[in-house]
Amino acid sequence: MNLGIAALVFGYGSFGVSAGDPAGAAWLVPMARVAVEHAEIPAFDPDTNRVFVAAGAVVAVIDVGAGTDARVVQEIDVADAAGFPADVGGEVSHVVVDPRGRGFFAATVIPSARASMPGRVVFVSTRSGLAVGAVWVGFQPDGCEFSADGRSLVVVDEGEPTILPGPPLSVVDPPGSLSVIDLSSIADADGLATLGQHAVATYFVGGPKVDPSATRIHPFHATSAGLDLEPESVAVADRRAFVTFQENSAIGVFDLDARAWSALVPLAPIAREFDVSDRDGGIHVDTAIDAWPMPDQIAIARVPSTEGPDRVVLVVANEGDDRGDAFESPSPLADTARVGELRERGRLAPTTPTTLDRLKVDAHHGDADGDGVLDRPLALGTRSMSILDADTLERLGDTGASFERTLAREAPSAFNADGKSDELRVDARSDDSGPEPEGVRTLRIDARTYAIVTLERPGAIALVDVTQPAEPRVLGIACVALGGDRAPEGLAIVPAERSPIGEPMLVVAFEGSGTVVAYRLILPREV
Repeated sequence: MNLGIAALVFGYGSFGVSAGDPAGAAWLVPMARVAVEHAEIPAFDPDTNRVFVAAGAVVAVIDVGAGTDARVVQEIDVADAAGFPADVGGEVSHVVVDPRGRGFFAATVIPSARASMPGRVVFVSTRSGLAVGAVWVGFQPDGCEFSADGRSLVVVDEGEPTILPGPPLSVVDPPGSLSVIDLSSIADADGLATLGQHAVATYFVGGPKVDPSATRIHPFHATSAGLDLEPESVAVADRRAFVTFQENSAIGVFDLDARAWSALVPLAPIAREFDVSDRDGGIHVDTAIDAWPMPDQIAIARVPSTEGPDRVVLVVANEGDDRGDAFESPSPLADTARVGELRERGRLAPTTPTTLDRLKVDAHHGDADGDGVLDRPLALGTRSMSILDADTLERLGDTGASFERTLAREAPSAFNADGKSDELRVDARSDDSGPEPEGVRTLRIDARTYAIVTLERPGAIALVDVTQPAEPRVLGIACVALGGDRAPEGLAIVPAERSPIGEPMLVVAFEGSGTVVAYRLILPREV
């Protein structure tokens, strides 16, 4: 055991934060905070009452106890257990606990030789903290999820490019893929010792039902669209894996029984109203712009239906992302530019309003007639959460500008702030991707279904009622950064029947502040 990166903290009061401070909300009551450097993705195990957190090269193990006395009890060097060559380090990108209670969790590990070496999935006993098995998957495994029956572990291998310095400058761009690990023969953690590489199958994005070129593809990959696809996050329901492609603004569906891609659906730009400038002297959520959704995390929700069984929907956080400034970065894959710079370079239609000049947009798409001039500037990320039908991938509803407008009303001192720095710089991200919705999880209580979304940059957590998918309602935003917890990434919801306190809990990992916080959720039964 090595407790070098984590301080043991009992309760929340020792940090000087109470439920009445701006860090909390009526529906979100902080119980305990634990310091975990590089905290990114948490996963809760109800059998041991422990939270496993992806944190750099290790997985930090937090004993939740009775909720208010959480403490770090172990750090597991998962990167070392991945078994990369001696001169190759690794980073844990995701962790997820087996849903069947077989006593293990899975962690995806990305090698430091990111573009030239495949990644690993390491299986670890939830009780002993010892690695019990490991297998190779695709390049840069960035997320994973079990099927509900535990028969399969699905891994999204992002395959991000690496730019090698020149001269001449070169690009190493491994293909994105999806790996499926067959766990149908595994009865418990000990059985993973016999899990061989034969249990793993990796699938590149393609097939008769998939057209990569229909999505947002960088011109550099115009003749090799498949290399541009970068799977980001995955959720599994009814033997289907739903995958977000953030940079490509798309959703893919993989059939776990047929072992084939059944769909790749582009998410077209949506008309929005944003605050588009960090230099407009205040909060102004009123400028029209079209934006690519570009979803990050994805979650499954089951909502009531008047026509029979619950309806299965997808809830996605539309964060937006870019690959660098097209005019300043040496990378040939850079893809963003300010509207004003496009104007100065003669690459923008003169009818584009000057109020957009500070906004960073897609530098390569929006040219309707192919003359090299952008007729329709497209922002990166809609700064919202969308709900899609799981069968058709039709967009049923979207929160629109509600996140920005709620922040403006309830936490103006953190509006579009850059919470990754040591202090909140208000309005600093309005010219970029605003609040950056990143993590999302869902919870059903009686007849209502809720989504909880992390807003990375302002350091906030949003509560959204998605019971009626066509009309998602933002019920409130807790700006936890005002209490010291900055840049929330992943989150785990613990339903009441699995919670050590007998009530729903929320566990959030904050990368900016290096903290993990456990909250008690007090959600309305009827709204």
